[in-house]
Amino acid sequence: KEEKERKLKEREIKKKIERESEEKEIEKEEKGSEKEEKEKEKLEKKHEEGKLRKKRKRKSKKKKRERDEKEKEKEEKEREKKRRERRKKNTEKEKKSEDKEGKERVKEEIDREKEEKARKKEDKESENEEKEKDKLDK
Repeated sequence: KEEKERKLKEREIKKKIERESEEKEIEKEEKGSEKEEKEKEKLEKKHEEGKLRKKRKRKSKKKKRERDEKEKEKEEKEREKKRRERRKKNTEKEKKSEDKEGKERVKEEIDREKEEKARKKEDKESENEEKEKDKLDK
């Protein structure tokens, strides 16, 4: 009887030990799969962050390119504006000098006309004087 009880206890202890070791094994497997799951999640997270980083980088490059293009356009407009102003000034200068030359020509023409009138007047006066002289001589 004692022998039976002892064997029964031994069997129970063996079963208990077996159950415990199975539970430990199951726990180990669960921990391992949890660990794997965590690693997997970490990798996925890292991958997503990398994607986001690339996306941000592309976006910032695009913005920089747009800013640079706007800056170039602005500079080109400024250069064009300066070019127009220079042309305008030059045409104004040319116009002024042409006006000046025209005024000088007109002045010269008026002077010539005055001189001619004065000469004609002198000629008439000298003619009249000669006529008077002729009259007096007669």
